[in-house]
Amino acid sequence: MPLGDPRQLGDYTLEHVLAEGPAGVVYAGRGPDGERVAVKLLHTDLEDPERFLERAEGLKRVDAFHSAMILDAGIEGARPYIVSEFVDGVSLKQAVIEHGPLGGAALHRLAIATMTALAAIHQAGLAHGALRPDNVLLGPDGPRVINAGVGAAVESGSAIATQQVSSPAFLAPEQFAGELFPASADLFAWGSTVVFAATGQSPFHSNSMSAAMNRILREEPDLGGVADPPRAIVAACLAKDPAARPSASEALMRLVGHSMLTDLPPVLDEGPPRRSRAPVLVAAALALAVLSAAGGHAVARVTRPAPAPAEVVSAAPAPGPASPSLDVRTAAPDPSPPPKPTKTVKAAGIGLTLHESPDDPVVLSAYRVGKDAYVREGDTFTKLKTPGADLGFSPDGQWLAIYAEPTLTVVNRKTKEQYAVTPEVNGKLALPTWSPDSKRLLLSIVDGGDPELALGFVLVDPVSRSVTPVPTDDKAERIYAWLPDSSGVVIDYRSESGWGLKARDLAGRELWTKHWVGRLWGRRSFSPSGASFLTLCPSGGSFCLWNTENWGRQESVAIYGAKGGTLLSWYDDSHLIITEPRDKDKAVHRIVAIDLRGRTQRVMAELAGKDDRDDLIYVYTGR
Repeated sequence: MPLGDPRQLGDYTLEHVLAEGPAGVVYAGRGPDGERVAVKLLHTDLEDPERFLERAEGLKRVDAFHSAMILDAGIEGARPYIVSEFVDGVSLKQAVIEHGPLGGAALHRLAIATMTALAAIHQAGLAHGALRPDNVLLGPDGPRVINAGVGAAVESGSAIATQQVSSPAFLAPEQFAGELFPASADLFAWGSTVVFAATGQSPFHSNSMSAAMNRILREEPDLGGVADPPRAIVAACLAKDPAARPSASEALMRLVGHSMLTDLPPVLDEGPPRRSRAPVLVAAALALAVLSAAGGHAVARVTRPAPAPAEVVSAAPAPGPASPSLDVRTAAPDPSPPPKPTKTVKAAGIGLTLHESPDDPVVLSAYRVGKDAYVREGDTFTKLKTPGADLGFSPDGQWLAIYAEPTLTVVNRKTKEQYAVTPEVNGKLALPTWSPDSKRLLLSIVDGGDPELALGFVLVDPVSRSVTPVPTDDKAERIYAWLPDSSGVVIDYRSESGWGLKARDLAGRELWTKHWVGRLWGRRSFSPSGASFLTLCPSGGSFCLWNTENWGRQESVAIYGAKGGTLLSWYDDSHLIITEPRDKDKAVHRIVAIDLRGRTQRVMAELAGKDDRDDLIYVYTGR
């Protein structure tokens, strides 16, 4: 415990600091019976202690549906403290920063859990008052909303006002007009929190506090990274007019499948007897239990009564216009493994044997051993006359780029025509990479240092033979890669929270940043369809697979570390090609295709162990 911090508050022994902010300090502690608790000591002097204790007593009435239960409250000197159950987990804010946004069922579960908490809080006659990503903890039993009603309990505290002003991105328009804790603002804050969970930033993200406030008051929210089912409810909750937003109960029912036209239990102004809250909360508990099944192989969901769509494999809708029905669908099976090989191809210069099928979407088109590069024509590999060349094959198979400083040679593999050019740039060129549509060649401009820093890029049009340098101010320790639609390029950049990605258009203008995803694997990080991409996980130790629809994390693929292999290429959207870990005692080392769980699916090639070396580079391309 820091010097000067209390060791005891009332009946609670304080053990260490969990968090500290403008509003107060949160301690991990123990109750009289040894139970773990969280104790929040607020940075404010109370004007009316009795009023605080009365309001804190009301917080205990909130049902523990995905809220951290308030257990006790007290006053130390003139400073209030609140005791709640201990939740062993990280905040949503920290989780998104460290592991990236949520998507799919995970986002839907979070939306339902947090809205369930709001419904319980509102039906106790209270408002949360400060819902945002750092007031949602991801505990072992699911998301838990914390600090409900604390601001209203100490309404006159200046620290609470300071905290609100310092976090405007999650405030509602009416709060800027002086309404501190209306229940309607909780819905607005919930919408902003879900957008943050899905994208890593608020829907009114700006570079300054004043700009954020202006966007909240006058502009529409950015919902670009939020997919249905929660998207429509999020949009409704972010309405500027509080009267246009649904109540928490209405929003919850929509999230679990009810129509807005369904008769709903009323939202009460004051705390009612507990049993009157049961209809909404039991429905919520059912929905959460249903959605929890998404972690296995059967996914259950609640839907409005309607004819079952074609893809649903189970139950017919329940009768009655207002009853939700439960239908169960089987999760997608594992993807089909790569086809079995039907032929072998012998490489030149090294003891490499390829095992191939005509149905393989990719082939080994070239490899380099030291300074010797070998290029494939048919089933024959021929050594290039240019030593130490970097190679780049266009996805459509028409173009081959050969770069040996300072000369770039572009070969039309269909007509056998070729031309050479020496790009004039302020720096060195590296790693020729063709756009996914095969229309342009990209080379990174680097400074030649250790590590090499990117200074910009060069675009080459093989038809017009134009060469266009595009300087940038990135100075990242990596090279550029193509966006999957060929409209721009992407590069690593370092933010306050770690490594992320920055996109630029072909004129060098910044398009967007994704600060949470980590560093690109390489120049072919995006899957063949462009639906997903690989990075080195921000937490280290493996690769992270992300989707490009909402930039959420899909998988972690262990290749480095315990698995010890080297990633070479995508095989298709569901498989990767890697080298197995080197074993000096084995005479043969293998290149294999694995699925996204790291399971070996097929042997792609075998290499004599004596020929396996650090400067052996493989180049796989599409057929």
